[in-house]
Amino acid sequence: MTPPRALRGLSRFVAPNRTVGALLACALLPSPVLGDDHWSGSLRNKVQVDNRYSLDGRFFGESWGQFFYDNDDLDLHAAVDGMGRLSDLQNDSRGKLYQAYVRKDVRDWGSAFKLGRFQRTDNLGFYYLDGGDYRYSHGGLSVNLYGGRPGRIDHTLSVSGDYLFGGDLAQRLDLHWDHPWSPVTVDTLELRAGYQRFKYRQAVDRFNLGFTATGRLGGANGWPYEGTASGTYRTDRGALENVWMSGQLDLTKKIRLRTSYEEYRPRNPFPTFRERFYTSLALGHQTLLKSSFHVKPSDDFGYYFGGQRATRGRGDDGYGVFGGGSVTPLPGASVSGEVNYLELGKDQATSFYLSSAYSPGARWRVQVNTALRFENKQLYGQNRAIGGELEVQYMYRNDLIFSAAGSHIWNTRINDEYLAALQMIYYFDNFKPKPL
Repeated sequence: MTPPRALRGLSRFVAPNRTVGALLACALLPSPVLGDDHWSGSLRNKVQVDNRYSLDGRFFGESWGQFFYDNDDLDLHAAVDGMGRLSDLQNDSRGKLYQAYVRKDVRDWGSAFKLGRFQRTDNLGFYYLDGGDYRYSHGGLSVNLYGGRPGRIDHTLSVSGDYLFGGDLAQRLDLHWDHPWSPVTVDTLELRAGYQRFKYRQAVDRFNLGFTATGRLGGANGWPYEGTASGTYRTDRGALENVWMSGQLDLTKKIRLRTSYEEYRPRNPFPTFRERFYTSLALGHQTLLKSSFHVKPSDDFGYYFGGQRATRGRGDDGYGVFGGGSVTPLPGASVSGEVNYLELGKDQATSFYLSSAYSPGARWRVQVNTALRFENKQLYGQNRAIGGELEVQYMYRNDLIFSAAGSHIWNTRINDEYLAALQMIYYFDNFKPKPL
């Protein structure tokens, strides 16, 4: 089968990495012995002007391409995800490769092998890895081994580490544990453990531990719950770096309580992979506690309210309260809103958001967002911001979608912000079956 015409322009993305390019060529070249080949993907072209990066406005055009190859007969899969940009800003026109990998599944072994550039999410955040990945699963047991050179790409920052390797082990247990003397039952329990070595200037070893449990609180006929906890242990310091806990409890069929707690300790003096991405967190030891009630009286209406408390080792402590709701007044329409108050030391902000969407027909969708924000900051004093956004989408065919969007924010103390964009998305698929 001849590859789609769009694949012919991918050489500029894979050329910098010859190993990745060779692997993709082996998987993507047509061959009569490959069996039932399936291609799918999308091309997204956009032109945009905004002044968030420069005061006099910035104009650029982007072209995104996602291409997937699947051969279920041979359990062979591949993907390429890249972007090219032309910009009027100096040194901002470039091409970027986000993913380019080949994956081979071996069902008899319960295994999957992946090689190339692929994306991962773990305690380091969201990043890509140039290397390899092996996964094994059988029953409730799963094993993952990985290694390579990590990095991250976004619009304003691109960073990379020297190397990264590690492994994770997870076991799911269907316990259905219930005893008369215990107020808590445990239906399922998933245990997770892992090791990771990351190097950027210096090598650091970390162990990851965590679990997820579901069951009922108050006996077999009590309230259904789900709880998750995880932590990262750094061996050279002999202490937990990050702790994350979250849970939800269904008080009734229509009322749910959610809460979460996070403790974060940046690793000075050398910023880690995560800290180089989330620079706003690199301010010292901090904790964040959030709790909220979610109520859904009917399928067409729901609301929530809650609060949060933040403490930081460096900087001001703070708290916030929030509440909102959503309603579906008629088929094809939705309205949602939120009120948010946040206070960090002497900085205060009160925000109001309102969003509505409507589909007048099968091919059209219109969304309008509005916002009002009152803030008092030590950096620039009092400011009032009023913003509006409009987005219109039109499906010309089931594989071709056009959209236009524009927004403007008026500020009293800082510069106004504006954005306008036109976009076209084309999907291609040679009759690849879709799961329902």
